[in-house]
Amino acid sequence: MIRRYIVGRPMASTINLLRLLADPTRLRLLLLLEQEELSVAELQQILGMGQSRISSHLAQLKRAGVVADRRAGKNVYYGANQNGQDSQRARVAELTRTLARELPETSRDRTSLKLVLHKRQDKAREILR
Repeated sequence: MIRRYIVGRPMASTINLLRLLADPTRLRLLLLLEQEELSVAELQQILGMGQSRISSHLAQLKRAGVVADRRAGKNVYYGANQNGQDSQRARVAELTRTLARELPETSRDRTSLKLVLHKRQDKAREILR
């Protein structure tokens, strides 16, 4: 479960949220993080982008209250923020689903996500042996 560091802080206004999600990279990140908690390294594998670019976009999403993080040992996992009012979460989910239909990379990202999650499971099984 993701710890929420922005409790009590409202999500971005609708106009700011639209500005935020107008960027294809941030939209792709949010679509992935609505499905699964992921580390920056995993997001790099999925999106084929550099660490600094991903981290910069994650910071913007986090400041807006759309994404939250949690620390697990040396790793930091990011996920869609589940805190806030139901209407705010529903608004974000509806916007991302609508915008995702216009984003050609969405299908490829889903496939890459599955591969990364399989790698994570394989790595966990190796550790448990």
